Amino acid sequence: MKLSELLGELRRNVLRDASTAANGRDVDDSLWSDDALLLYLRDAEEKFVTQTLCLRDSITPAVTQITLVEGQTDYALDSRVIACLSALYDGRFQLGRTNYGTRFGSDAQVTPNSATHEPQSIGEPRLFYTDKDTGYLGVYPIPGATQAGQIIRLQVARRPLEPLSKTALDASPEIPDEWHLDLVEWGAWRALRNHDADIDGDPQNISIVMARASAHKKRFEEAIAECKRKMKYMTTQRVEFGGRANWS
Repeated sequence: MKLSELLGELRRNVLRDASTAANGRDVDDSLWSDDALLLYLRDAEEKFVTQTLCLRDSITPAVTQITLVEGQTDYALDSRVIACLSALYDGRFQLGRTNYGTRFGSDAQVTPNSATHEPQSIGEPRLFYTDKDTGYLGVYPIPGATQAGQIIRLQVARRPLEPLSKTALDASPEIPDEWHLDLVEWGAWRALRNHDADIDGDPQNISIVMARASAHKKRFEEAIAECKRKMKYMTTQRVEFGGRANWS
């Protein structure tokens, strides 16, 4: 769905508020501003992608390619990268994953759970590690002159490449279409949670409003759980048995 449609759905059909963004009107007769509702939808998409890791990418150069530099072990990941799922060196070798704090001695010795890491070998990378605190990806061994300029291609879970914007109402959220309307649920929760009881002239109505808000939040959380289950199913390799397998 387009952003204009989501804003219209949130304002008219869910919040029962007058519409401004979707129909182009420029009147201040709404309880919630366009900027506020847009902020809530943007927050909804951010929460959805960070909790489900549903935006997988292995082709966008800005977020999936690392160019090796001679003598450099650590490389900054794009700020939109949430998690690095795998790394392919030079289009040929799948790199193994290790801990960022692993200490490397000789080529044959790897001691996990050490407080520091000390790469001592130079050559083609065989391992990679990531650090969520600094947003860096590291490789081992240290790239040498021969490896300089080679590309490590990542598969990542990321945030949207472009955040939802009022200047691009025809754009759509990057998450799969089936979850678009669930963003409205979180937007409604955000909006109604900030509801002022005095708006209706009856402070008792606030309990009704909060009950509505909680229902929207619950549906959004259910959508996240459903998406997680689907993502787990899609990323789990199926076991195949040969005709002569021992099924006992």
